[in-house]
Amino acid sequence: MEENKSKDIWITLTTILLIVLIGTVVFFWQNYKRLKSSNTEPQVQKLVEEEKPVDNNVAGTIAPSPATASPDTPNPTPSEENKTEVIFVSNGLFTEEEKVELYEKLIEPFLDFQKDSNIQTLTLEIEKSSLQNAGYKYKVSYINKGGSKGGLLFGLNIPLEWWLPECLNGCSFSDSFKEKYPEIVEQLD
Repeated sequence: MEENKSKDIWITLTTILLIVLIGTVVFFWQNYKRLKSSNTEPQVQKLVEEEKPVDNNVAGTIAPSPATASPDTPNPTPSEENKTEVIFVSNGLFTEEEKVELYEKLIEPFLDFQKDSNIQTLTLEIEKSSLQNAGYKYKVSYINKGGSKGGLLFGLNIPLEWWLPECLNGCSFSDSFKEKYPEIVEQLD
């Protein structure tokens, strides 16, 4: 009798456990898409970066940097083929002051030099570097028209240093580049 009672308790507990397990599986199966999208949307929103097109034209105008843009000033509308997509990864990690300084000392000189070298940069991605212990604040990646890719580490000093091109046989700068960025030209001459 005692043995049957013990056996009945085990069967009852196993049945309850099995019902709970099946119910949980059915619940998650029915709500998978809803749970997946609601859990990942905030994470995706955090990772979606500010995409700021910049006119890649040395003699032309650069799309306003975050500090100079105002609602009253219309943005220039250059042709689509001259735009570079600038992406900050993860956008929330960058202050407006950092973005302004990056535009002034890295992004605009880099894109202008590329343009002078007849290289069209399609995307420029800037993220906080995991190598901050080595002194670098930013990791920069870019993709040029034609598929060539490159990257660099940037940001050794506070305030930021100017980006300097790496030229094998000395750099040749256009007159407009020399006029716009005398700080860079002085360091490489």
